[in-house]
Amino acid sequence: MKLSDLLRGAGGLTPGAYPERATLLRVGPGQQIETLAVNLTTLGDKPESDLVLQRGDALQVRMRSEAAVVTKVRIDDSSPSPGSTSGRRRCGSAT
Repeated sequence: MKLSDLLRGAGGLTPGAYPERATLLRVGPGQQIETLAVNLTTLGDKPESDLVLQRGDALQVRMRSEAAVVTKVRIDDSSPSPGSTSGRRRCGSAT
């Protein structure tokens, strides 16, 4: 079974899913968990990205709303403008 077979069997992705940033968790040698980044949107265009699943594999597809990253920067007293600032940005976007 390949990733595309799994998605087809599940009835596709839910609205709001973030298929460009899926993660395949795989148990490797010594029971170590390997994390493989997977772009599910390329499965039809790039056959090599349609990985063959192995026993124990788990596919994580987050929602786009979960992909936001919150950053906080602290500026120390030696700066002309000490204090803190926060920001939000999407994973993979340039700042």
